[in-house]
Amino acid sequence: MTDNETCLSDEEAKELIGMVKRFIDDKLQSIPVPACNNEAEYDLISEDRTERFILDLGCGYVAIKVKEQLRSKRETHPLIRLDTYPNAKHVNPDGETIVGPHLHIYRSGTSAWAYPVPADKFPNLTDQTQTLYDFLTYCNIKHKLDIQAKLVIK
Repeated sequence: MTDNETCLSDEEAKELIGMVKRFIDDKLQSIPVPACNNEAEYDLISEDRTERFILDLGCGYVAIKVKEQLRSKRETHPLIRLDTYPNAKHVNPDGETIVGPHLHIYRSGTSAWAYPVPADKFPNLTDQTQTLYDFLTYCNIKHKLDIQAKLVIK
């Protein structure tokens, strides 16, 4: 199988990002924001039940990925990832450097492409709980969750 057979087009990715998604576990009532060195994954499904996704949470980032079944090989394509570290740095394939929190959005043919975080969609990146709610909204994930941030004392 060639890479082109497993890549999503930009149009397909945009359609997947725009789909309304829900948690597969409809009894899920709360999720914790993971503390550093911890990660958590939650299975999602499109409202029309045709696509499956993963919500991937870690310290300093949150991402949504699409899961696909291609020729009996399971593929996972990252669609959107929000890096919230204040000192995060990413160099785009064209050489542009993004410094500070940034949003990765799937782009066909590249390993990663990042953009400055839209302040109107993510107004307070220092509030982990609100940022996760904002990310769920940005990715069209419908929920009635109580999101719990863990207090980390150093």
